[in-house]
This record gives sequence, structure tokens and C-alpha cells, in this order.
Amino acid sequence: MLGLALGSVQADFSVSAKAPMPQPRWWPRMLVLGVVLLIAVWIAFGGYDQPTRPNPRWKLQNGDTIEVLTFKKWRDYSVTLEGKTEVAQYLWLQFRSTLSDQVRDSSDVRAAATVLCPLADSNDVRRIKIEPSRTAPLGFLTYSRSHWFETTPGGACQEVVTHN
Repeated sequence: MLGLALGSVQADFSVSAKAPMPQPRWWPRMLVLGVVLLIAVWIAFGGYDQPTRPNPRWKLQNGDTIEVLTFKKWRDYSVTLEGKTEVAQYLWLQFRSTLSDQVRDSSDVRAAATVLCPLADSNDVRRIKIEPSRTAPLGFLTYSRSHWFETTPGGACQEVVTHN
């Protein structure tokens, strides 16, 4: 230790043997972990095969063939302002369309309804939603026209006119 006395003030020039340790960098580790998790989720949901898988096509009774984008039994849950929970259950069919030929789309919707009504009735589903749909570039937005049908016992359907 070096000390220097100048009158009543003493200066202490001590040299520390330990240099400050650099702080570990956390962001490269988080980046690698994020990439690994993203790849794992991508593989779990089908990886490359899922987006490149062709959509099924249905031949309808009117002679047209539609490309099916979505076909499933669907449930919508909602809560009203009064706090009541409502559940809407329906059979949902969404097929690819340009939405430019409304007559053809309506014909395809009616033909699909004649096929789906007996199926919905046998599964105790009372509503059917059929949508001709167009997807925007890159698939981020979907434009569609919804047609609702109510089934009756025996497999018959009636289109329900909705005003949005």
C-alpha cells in the first residue's frame, strides 16, 4: 500500500487485485431458446407437410367440385352483458371461391346443404354454416359470405336469412 502524507491529508493509493467481472449476456441464450421452441411448435403442428397438404375436394350434385377449406363441428361460446353464457353449436363448411360469381356460389351452397343436412340431423346438430371464401395473399385475411341453415328432423334444411 502506498501512502503519501501531505500535511493533515493522507492519500491512499491502494490497488485492488480483483477486476470487475463482465455481466453475462442473457439475450443470446433467450434468442436460441426462442428459436428452439418455435421449431418445436412448428414440428408439433405438422411442420412443412401441413401448409403444403392439398385440400379435399367434394363433387356436388349440381356438377361443381368445391375445394374444402374447413369442415368441422364448431362451438361458439359467448357471455352476455347480464353474465349469461351462451353456446352455439353448428356444422361449419368453408370452401374456396372467388366470390365474383354469386349465382354459382349460391348454387354450390344449396348443393352442399342437401348433402350436409342429413349428416347434421344424424349428429343432432340443428344449424349449419356454409361459407364460400376467398383468402387474401399470404393467407392473413379471409373474406367470406355466410349462409345459415336450420335442420329439421328427417334431414331437411331451411335457409335462415340473417341481417348483419
